[in-house]
Amino acid sequence: MRLVENWKQCWKWFSVHTILILGILPTVWVTLPPDLKSYIPPSMMGVITAVIAVSGVVGRLTDQSKKP
Repeated sequence: MRLVENWKQCWKWFSVHTILILGILPTVWVTLPPDLKSYIPPSMMGVITAVIAVSGVVGRLTDQSKKP
């Protein structure tokens, strides 16, 4: 296994951002007050998580380099 060439730039990648959001999402959900949680049906959390995950895959497959 090898690191990608520009691994030091990973903090700029959309795919890394989405992975971080997926990691933080459960913690944020647990800390939300019940009145705020009531606005989002529990069944939607799976959909929200799936959309974020698919966005991460799309971000990873998309060329994110800056064009001159």
